[in-house]
Amino acid sequence: MLGARASVAARRDGAGRRNGDGIVDHRAAADDHERRGPAVRQHRETGGEHPSAHVEVHDVRFVVANRIEDTYDRLRTNWWGTPGTLHIDCWAEIDRADGHAVALHAAPSAGPEKLWFVNLGGYDGVDFAEQHKNMFVVAGSARDAKARALGTVRGWKDAHRDDLYDADAVFDLDAIMGERLYIHLTRMPDATAPRFTCRYTPLK
Repeated sequence: MLGARASVAARRDGAGRRNGDGIVDHRAAADDHERRGPAVRQHRETGGEHPSAHVEVHDVRFVVANRIEDTYDRLRTNWWGTPGTLHIDCWAEIDRADGHAVALHAAPSAGPEKLWFVNLGGYDGVDFAEQHKNMFVVAGSARDAKARALGTVRGWKDAHRDDLYDADAVFDLDAIMGERLYIHLTRMPDATAPRFTCRYTPLK
């Protein structure tokens, strides 16, 4: 989400092949992690102010770039809130998700499954707020992705899907690198959980 909660990345090695570069999720932008080639960056929770809102608003953005800093201009261009208030809360470089390695290639994938980004909502009966959980799910259809995601929040009251996107469609996979890229998935049962880079980073 803008204000940014996460980023996704995949890199190109010397042979021109795209390899994943690490997943992360939560609040905010970057030391200089390892700088490794073209990356899909999902800025989950980029945040800022809006003239019609009483509280900070957030959004999610997905961008291909070599470094987190290379995404800043595009995030500023796409920001729909009050000018000068945009910031990144969290970002991640994504090379794996839901038991799969994630890579970018110039040709579309022929595999039966896709990577889905799911934003869940629900209530815990305590906080004066809707609870949210953002996650990536590998599934063959939107229906299956929704069911799998909802299975992770059984303790919530009235759990529901707020947003569900085919990652290939929502990721900005050609905006910066100048060529159209496609997500490819390879089964990796021992895939480790994402690491989060979270820090308030203003983009004035």
